[in-house]
Amino acid sequence: MDFLLQIQTSVNNSNFWGISYDALFMGFTPILIFILGYIINEKIKNCHEKKRLYELEEYLKSSIGILKEPLNKQIEELLKFSNSLKEKKETHLYLDHLASFDVEQIKEISSKDLYKIFIKNKKGSIVEKTELYGKLRAGIDYFDAIKKSLGNDFSSFSKQYFENEDVYRQNFKLLDEFILVMGSKSESNLIERDSFLSELYNIRGNWDSLKKDNVNYTDMHITRKMYIDPVRDLCSKYLWHNYVEFILKHLIFCIYAYNDIEETKKEFSRDVLLISERLRNSWLGINSALKKFDSM
Repeated sequence: MDFLLQIQTSVNNSNFWGISYDALFMGFTPILIFILGYIINEKIKNCHEKKRLYELEEYLKSSIGILKEPLNKQIEELLKFSNSLKEKKETHLYLDHLASFDVEQIKEISSKDLYKIFIKNKKGSIVEKTELYGKLRAGIDYFDAIKKSLGNDFSSFSKQYFENEDVYRQNFKLLDEFILVMGSKSESNLIERDSFLSELYNIRGNWDSLKKDNVNYTDMHITRKMYIDPVRDLCSKYLWHNYVEFILKHLIFCIYAYNDIEETKKEFSRDVLLISERLRNSWLGINSALKKFDSM
């Protein structure tokens, strides 16, 4: 009997700090299920996040790849426009802004996501990854900045160009009308006796005769060479003449306006050429960074 009593006592003492193992099992089971469920849920979330970031990276690469053709066309338009500004002839000023050259969708990608993709999830030193990421973002930001500023830059250039052109046209018109009216009021024998008037009308006659050869003689570059400069040189020889003061007044305005136009064209041609070079370098930098990231 004593032996059986010891066994019963031993069974009754199957507990942990006074709590039966059955009770402990029943109590811990929900906790264990919760922990296990949490771990599984986190793994699923991590798997979904990894897939999302992978798809986002592929979307970024695809979006950048699509930019290649419009970027090359935009660069081509910039180079063509830059070269047209260097020509010594009047041309229609038009700089094409390609609508397809746009990085707005790329810019909408979260910076936090890009950090996870290219810094957190890639192998390699943090210094190298940071440098590559900086080149990638700098290139995209430059594309965006040029896309937004190019139109304003062209408008500013056009405004300055046409303002100077108006000054040139107005003063040349006054100058030429004065010379024509003066000639119509002067007797032919007076013009022959007056060396200044004789040479003046000879200069204008040579310029005006260019239209017979189907030359765009009113082009400001031709007018400058064939009319304005010769008249300026003539006036410097006859500073004492009565008509020289009025002629020189408008002549100088024409020359200043013409020079301002040429300087404006020269500066903008240089700026446009520089933009095209930077766009090309940014494109190379972006693709070089992506290629190195792919190897990590």
